[in-house]
Amino acid sequence: MQCPKCGQANKPNAAFCANCGTRRQSAPQAASTKSFSGASSGSSANKTMIVQSVPGMVNTNASEVLIGRASNCDIVINDGGVSSKHAKIFVDNEEVFIEDLRSMNGTYVDGRKVTGKVKITAFSKINIGSYPLNLTHPAIANMINNYGIASFSDSGVLSLKINQTWVGKIFYFVMVILFFFPWIIIKGGTESISLSALDFAFNKSPEKNSLLSKIDYGPLNTLFLVIFILLIVGLIMNFLKLRISNKLNWTNILSLVIFIVTVIYMYVVSSIDSAVGGFGSLAHTFSAYMFIFICFISMFEGLIEFYISEKRNY
Repeated sequence: MQCPKCGQANKPNAAFCANCGTRRQSAPQAASTKSFSGASSGSSANKTMIVQSVPGMVNTNASEVLIGRASNCDIVINDGGVSSKHAKIFVDNEEVFIEDLRSMNGTYVDGRKVTGKVKITAFSKINIGSYPLNLTHPAIANMINNYGIASFSDSGVLSLKINQTWVGKIFYFVMVILFFFPWIIIKGGTESISLSALDFAFNKSPEKNSLLSKIDYGPLNTLFLVIFILLIVGLIMNFLKLRISNKLNWTNILSLVIFIVTVIYMYVVSSIDSAVGGFGSLAHTFSAYMFIFICFISMFEGLIEFYISEKRNY
């Protein structure tokens, strides 16, 4: 059948022109073809994007998906502004990337033109030329579900993925528990009192004591409160899959922040100790040193999980 727009000869059952991408109104769409439509803004506001899977060629377990106007692409976008082989989405080092294949009109991720390869997630907004790519397409969604931080349900609903590893959860749970144990022992004459990190965080004393009334905590309360809030945030983050790479996640970065803040706390305590002066002395307990040690180890939790996983696969 001849295309009324460009005159290209097409197969009788073709739904689109292979040359210009014009949809043939009289031709029914193949049953095995899956389409997504959506209007875009600007000069193409009245146009429709048709994303068509080539019948018999879609592999939902593929690690690479080719996108373009050519009929041999995994995902065919029938529009003149899309190059024959426009871009590809692929898996590298257990992460999902998109790469522009020297297309005429470019590929954009979150409004920025792709040069080289760019990491994408389920939250990315991808434009192939001037048209938005539907990430719920089975071939793309499968890669994102397997390697991304979020997944699509069968109905296309986006949700964060649950982290099923346990090392990070244990580290943060132990650190939260250590906050309830005594961190500091203050001695003055015949008086002695121990304070937990939680006591400092919420500026409270376990008992009325004349020794405590003579001590200025200074910035120690705020510092402990910041650490405690970061611990709770980190514990919640450990239940979500927030991976940066296969050996690093965002919780590991948070552990680094907590470690630095805790080291700063050690320096602040030295000034507090001098403020105590003749009233007594201040010393850390085993809980404080254990907290710093576990926090340091938790910075490498992603790496530990990676090697545990590798050992299981082996």
